[in-house]
Amino acid sequence: MAGKPADARDVHIGQRIERLRKQAKLSREALAQRLGISDSQFGKYEKGLNRMSAADLDFVGRLFDVPIGYFFEGLPRGEAAGPGLAERPQAVLLGEAPWTDFAGAVARAADAHLGTEDRQRLAAVVKALDRALQDTPPFDKENTFGPSG
Repeated sequence: MAGKPADARDVHIGQRIERLRKQAKLSREALAQRLGISDSQFGKYEKGLNRMSAADLDFVGRLFDVPIGYFFEGLPRGEAAGPGLAERPQAVLLGEAPWTDFAGAVARAADAHLGTEDRQRLAAVVKALDRALQDTPPFDKENTFGPSG
């Protein structure tokens, strides 16, 4: 009896793992042993036939010194899949997607490129701006979110 087809996302993640393993010249058996699983099971992960747990994926990322996000870069999206819960919900609530995108871009850039002191300075600027705009409804007069600080 044939099993269900491999999910494109699992295949993608498996390919990323296999690429890292081969670059490190590490055998499938050796990596499986470090994970405490069988070679057969690990082969299913690399082929995308089974889904790797978040804990094991984190372990592999740490082993190869890559962030866990590495495995999801370029992840294919299924045509049948609608937007996820985290995809642009603020745009629906606020009606202003460009600001949501901008805030997300600033947060990602700060995380990636700023040290602790600079992130604290940036946070202070945002808090000061929030205080300065407290009497101005940020989105429209129906706003019930209120100031954040």
